[in-house]
Amino acid sequence: MNPDSAIRPWLLAVGAQFGIREAHNYIWADASTRPQEPYFTYRITKGRPTQKSINRDDEADGYTAKHRAWKNHETTVRIKIFREVNGIDILEKCAIAAQMDDRIKTHFKKSGCAFREVSEDIEDESPDSDQLTNSDYRDQIRQKMDVVFFDTVLVEMSEENGIVETLVINTGI
Repeated sequence: MNPDSAIRPWLLAVGAQFGIREAHNYIWADASTRPQEPYFTYRITKGRPTQKSINRDDEADGYTAKHRAWKNHETTVRIKIFREVNGIDILEKCAIAAQMDDRIKTHFKKSGCAFREVSEDIEDESPDSDQLTNSDYRDQIRQKMDVVFFDTVLVEMSEENGIVETLVINTGI
């Protein structure tokens, strides 16, 4: 699963309902350009195989041998929302949408993954009200959610003028 093509569109689709138009992998690239509006960050924090064996496939494409191998994994993604007082509610709605919306499920399937569950409690990481500094308090508001995806980790290697060990021939009959 590529988080930029799998996670980001999901967060933006749900977040758009609440005026959230930005989602970034891990951190905002340039903090000085960060807008004064709510935004998401996401990053993969953990992955573990769910099977011991490796699936393999070899094929030929012209003069190129293609070797593929894949394994099923459970991948944990940490999603944070910043500058949103109602962030816990929005994160919960993101999780619910991932489980019930057919368009989001189809998007995940095309990305080689499927939403499984929220793995831990959704937490508010904001400081207590008496610890907020004098600057804009929204800069200090943040919540997080860890979600687990079923994921297929695929590696593909190509060899020009390589030898293919297994060849599948379809005669079209």
